[in-house]
Amino acid sequence: MEPEGKAKVEASNGASLRVIVAGGGTTGHLSPGLALADRLRLGGAQVMFIGTPNGPEARIVPKSGYPFAAVRVIGRGPGKLTPRNLRAAAKLGTATIRSLAIVRRFRPHVVVGTGGYVSLPAAAAARLTRVPLVLHEQNSVPGLANRVARRFASAVGVSFPGTERFFGPGAVLVGNPVRDVLKDFDKQALKPAGCAEFGVEPDRPVLLVFGGSQGAQSINEAVAGTYDHWRSSDLQILHLAGPRNAGSVAKAVDERRDPGDSLIYRVVGYTDSMELAYACSDLALCRSGASTVAELAAVGLPAVLVPLPISLDDDQRKNAEAVVEAGGARMVLNANLNPQVVVKEVESLIRDRAGLESLARGVRSLARPDAAERFAELVVATAGRGHGAA
Repeated sequence: MEPEGKAKVEASNGASLRVIVAGGGTTGHLSPGLALADRLRLGGAQVMFIGTPNGPEARIVPKSGYPFAAVRVIGRGPGKLTPRNLRAAAKLGTATIRSLAIVRRFRPHVVVGTGGYVSLPAAAAARLTRVPLVLHEQNSVPGLANRVARRFASAVGVSFPGTERFFGPGAVLVGNPVRDVLKDFDKQALKPAGCAEFGVEPDRPVLLVFGGSQGAQSINEAVAGTYDHWRSSDLQILHLAGPRNAGSVAKAVDERRDPGDSLIYRVVGYTDSMELAYACSDLALCRSGASTVAELAAVGLPAVLVPLPISLDDDQRKNAEAVVEAGGARMVLNANLNPQVVVKEVESLIRDRAGLESLARGVRSLARPDAAERFAELVVATAGRGHGAA
């Protein structure tokens, strides 16, 4: 009998399954690929990644024990025939040739694209070698890469109910895979370790602030600007400001701090232990990237969502709208964000236990704890219908 959660990962000819996962540039595109790879590896599959040399995948993938091949591509910008977009098109051609060589050398049974501009060359290489292509869409509406690649994808896994309509009959609602430590999240069990890790007290409310792996300047400035209002309160702020911005945020907070203040304000650049940050927090104020939304759903953490305003497809606003519609969050547009708005939104929620519990139920309704297993099953089934690299 197969162990629970372990996908059968044999190709149709009985050989061990070989899978290429292409995606990166941001952790949002990388995280579901890693969760998938971990699930497939349990059954003995061989998995390698294609990504960018400068994205987080170049560091995280080898550290996770997977072979990694880099291709040089750049994302498009606004407009059409701009110098940047012409350069992007030229690099896409070169990257496709590079990806084609990788596919022919590794001879995968299936290629998986997790979105972002780096997945397009691998998708094109899969098409040229007649290898089945499976896509994963993390957002509530598809980005450009998946809109292009869907034309020759054998199957698509989507994360939000209703997104299937963009991809047709080959689309399956699987959810957005998250790490096992979040899938099996136990807030009460992890809370003491979280409080110790970040220096917060267990009996006082905690606002968790973050803007993705690199931070968010507008969020950083707005929240730091609330210090004067809350200096005498029992609130605690755990602010993950991003590695490049932590120094400036800490300085802004320290300049406002007085010896008699009761507000606890912790500034952290980056953490690899987000599960501990979630465990010790009562409310989040953050961006609404797909992986962030999936993690908030997995841990049941209510949030005030501030969509990134410069995403080309406006995907973060649409993600936030989906969470608000599910009753799991409030949304503040970046243009409206300032210290006064932060105070108003947080004060209306942070001590309202019934309100927080209602939001927690709403965001948790979007969670799909078996997303990695379901996506792995889709990948394995699609591989079984394919031919392998030419």
